[in-house]
Amino acid sequence: MLPDGTGPDGPEVHNVLSVLAGKRPLAPEGWVIVADPKAQEEALTLAASSYQRALLMGGENLSGSTLKGKAKKYGATYAHSRKDLLSRMSDAKVPWREAVTYASGRRILILGNLPKQAWER
Repeated sequence: MLPDGTGPDGPEVHNVLSVLAGKRPLAPEGWVIVADPKAQEEALTLAASSYQRALLMGGENLSGSTLKGKAKKYGATYAHSRKDLLSRMSDAKVPWREAVTYASGRRILILGNLPKQAWER
């Protein structure tokens, strides 16, 4: 049970609970870790496109390697879109950071305040 009375749901919450308990969680399986659902909600209001919403929900990643087909051809445009979203989030004081894993060098978006993990570079 979390301090606010809600129950944990999903691997992101499990990772946060593991950190709070002093355990070392495994590296994330998705492209985003939501340490604070309110931060994600606020970030979603700042998203200007379905691609930006997918970034915040974990369907796309920060490097752009998940782009396929025609979207991959326009990678620079998507990179600009990612930069704009992160800039708007910083301006709105939404807590976020980028983490890079040791194992594969994956770029993970972390929404909310989460201490550095054992799997991060």
